[in-house]
Amino acid sequence: TGLGAGPRRIAAALLDAYGPWNAASLETLRAYVLSCERLERLQAADQGDDSRGLHREVRANLALLKALELER
Repeated sequence: TGLGAGPRRIAAALLDAYGPWNAASLETLRAYVLSCERLERLQAADQGDDSRGLHREVRANLALLKALELER
């Protein structure tokens, strides 16, 4: 399926700024931008006292970001 506007914007910026991209990196990038979208939704939602879902998504997001190795 296609990406929504928010994930598409993030992906386009990263594709323009970094590269070259191989197939595995593109799959990781897709997972990362979708995680960014989920993270945004979780942050906007009223979590009450249960923020486990938010913390879980933050950890996943950071792991995906690290896997992209954008600091090189």
